[in-house]
Amino acid sequence: MGSRIKSVAVLSEVPNIFACVTKLLPAINVQEITPGSNDALSQLQKAEVILADFDKISNYINQLKETKWIQGTWAGVELLLRQYAKNQIRPSCPIARFSGNHFGTIMSEYVVAHVTSFERDFPATWEAQKEKKWNLCGKIRDYRAIRDMEVGILGGGQIGLHMAGVLKMLGARIWCLVRTIPDTKSSSVDEYRLTNQLDEILTNCDLLVNVLPKTPATRGLLNSDNLSKCRNTLFVNVGRGSIVSEADLVEALEKRYLRGAILDVFNAEPLPSDSQLWELPQVVITPHVAGLTRAQDVASHFKQNLDLWNNEGRLMNVIDFERGY
Repeated sequence: MGSRIKSVAVLSEVPNIFACVTKLLPAINVQEITPGSNDALSQLQKAEVILADFDKISNYINQLKETKWIQGTWAGVELLLRQYAKNQIRPSCPIARFSGNHFGTIMSEYVVAHVTSFERDFPATWEAQKEKKWNLCGKIRDYRAIRDMEVGILGGGQIGLHMAGVLKMLGARIWCLVRTIPDTKSSSVDEYRLTNQLDEILTNCDLLVNVLPKTPATRGLLNSDNLSKCRNTLFVNVGRGSIVSEADLVEALEKRYLRGAILDVFNAEPLPSDSQLWELPQVVITPHVAGLTRAQDVASHFKQNLDLWNNEGRLMNVIDFERGY
């Protein structure tokens, strides 16, 4: 059992995060710290636990010797990993990332909405409405439903499995790429494949969804060679842009190994204006919004971790700096 926490510092620019945390934790002293303020460090050093955006806390981490643990407001940990790679100084306390069904839910909504729009060509419907036309042409009338699809999900963590459950409920057959086959298999997954069996997923799936984090093992996992095995697949990327180079992705689209791409993440963000991706009609681009952090979700997750710490002395989603997530 962990020591019961009495004080929490909030260092974040997530809108309304302080109000959400104080509402959920009325018995705890919660202090809001202004990012970049002159006394931020001294205030942080007095808190037992810190809830923070990773970019705001990164410069302070190695100066927080008394902090019991840090809860991040982000799922991505690349910034902290880069800092660790540079100085090889391991943080003196556990750092937990924000993940779980909160992200799984909103990212699943994003995938279902954009895949449905792509398959039914909703943009053509919207254009017809502007011209006051009753349009029943093409994919508006003759479309593919999610239940018609074999879906490959790259990533079998909390987000990937939640997404598998949503798409399975809509009738899809689910393939899932994982590092190791789980002892207890999810009822939402029909086929598990290891990383060295990726080609089987690419060959068999109509829809490919990436939710993998950015790690050395996932960088360039998709490339011109293995994408050529796709059979007119729709690719959705809500994980990280590093999984495929822009050149390889454009080639796969131009050669029609991929029938389209719905892209929320990129190697360079914002996506440069001279990127070829902007010009391809079968590509949908969104500005890294599939899993935006919401204050109420972060506060709820933080309370779960706080309860786990107080009752069992453990945390969910602690960052492993060696594995890279």
